[in-house]
Amino acid sequence: MNDNHDELGRFSSSPGMGSAMKDEAGVAVSKDVNHVELLHSTPAVNVGSIQNEGFRLSTNSMYGQGVYFADRAAYSNKENVLLKAELSPHKQLFIDDDTDASRIYRAITGVDQFHPRFREKIIEAGYKSARINMGEYDGNQVTTVVFDPSVIVKNKIGVK
Repeated sequence: MNDNHDELGRFSSSPGMGSAMKDEAGVAVSKDVNHVELLHSTPAVNVGSIQNEGFRLSTNSMYGQGVYFADRAAYSNKENVLLKAELSPHKQLFIDDDTDASRIYRAITGVDQFHPRFREKIIEAGYKSARINMGEYDGNQVTTVVFDPSVIVKNKIGVK
C-alpha cells in the first residue's frame, strides 16, 4: 500500500481512476463520476431493449451483481456493439488493485461479492458503484460496476 490508500486500500489517485476525494469516513468519492465516458459491449440484438428499458444486472460476476462498463474498447468483443453511458453523481467506491476487491467488499459489507445479499449490502453501505483498476496485466483497464442502475442516466445511453 502507498500513502494514497487508507487501511482498506480504498483511496486512489492512479491514472484513469478519475478525480477523487476522501469523505469524512476516509473513503474515496468521485467528484466527476458523471463525466467519465463508460462503455458497455453487447450483441446488437440487445441495443433497443437497453435503450428503452435500461441495463439488466449481471449475475455471478467477478466483482458482484451489477452492470459492467469499461473505460475503453480495447477488450470488447469485436462482434458486439459498444454503448456509451454516463452516471449521475453518487458515492462511488474506488479500488486501486482488483486483487483487493474481495477483501475491501468484505470489510464494508461483511460478505464477499458472491453472497446473495452482497448488492443490497453494498448499496446500504452507501455505494452505488465501484471503479476497479484491473492492473498492468490487463493494460490498466478500469472496470466500473454499477450496483444501483438508477444512477445510469437513461437518456445518455447511445451507440458509440
